This record gives sequence, C-alpha cells and structure tokens, in this order.
Amino acid sequence: MVKKVPTAATLLAGAGVVVGAALLSGGSAGASTTAPTHVRLEEVSRTMTLASHATTTVSSVCAPGEAATGGSPTGWSAHVRVLRQNVFFDGTRSGWSVQFKNTASTSQTVSVTMGALCIAPAYMTH
Repeated sequence: MVKKVPTAATLLAGAGVVVGAALLSGGSAGASTTAPTHVRLEEVSRTMTLASHATTTVSSVCAPGEAATGGSPTGWSAHVRVLRQNVFFDGTRSGWSVQFKNTASTSQTVSVTMGALCIAPAYMTH
C-alpha cells in the first residue's frame, strides 16, 4: 500500500499557479521586472531494499540557476516513515531532501517519491 499526499503540482494548481515551463509574472502591479520567474517541480522516485529499521535519504536537486523554495514527500510504501525533510544548498545547487525509515522488523523493498519546488532566477547565497 502506497500512501499518497497531494503533490506540489496539485497544490500549486489549486492556487492558480501553472507548473512546468510556463512563466509567471513577477513583482507588484505596475512594477517592471528584468526577467520572468519560472516555477518547476522536480520529482524523484526511488525503489530500494532497506534493512530492518534502516534509514535512507532521497534528494531532489534543482537545475543550475534554480533555487529550491520547498518540497515534500508525495508517496511512500507501507512500513516507511518520514523522519525529516529540509531544503539544502551546497554552495552551488539547492534542492529538497527527505529521510525515510523502514519501520518493519524485516528487510523491505520500498518505493518513495518526493519533489522539490524550484524557481528561477535563483537568489540563493551561502
């Protein structure tokens, strides 16, 4: 059984934001912007075998020139628990990381899916 939560794309669509290559207007009414902003969802899915009570981290990395503004796990197998999640910036690229744990007392083949919400132009500094 895979637990499903709303994806970032679903949440953005509900807020009237188009995900993908569509351009969004930036700034306040009447303000000029030098470059349009784009929003993109970078999703990652992994299937792996995890030992009993083992943990793994899955990361979704934004493209060069993009910055991660958020993210979320969007699906995982039974016997998997989300331990923590956070944005990261390594000095060059940013993304979203999620740490998962196998809660079963035996090894399990598990599937996890997560995504990062990436925007450009990026304004990440370290």
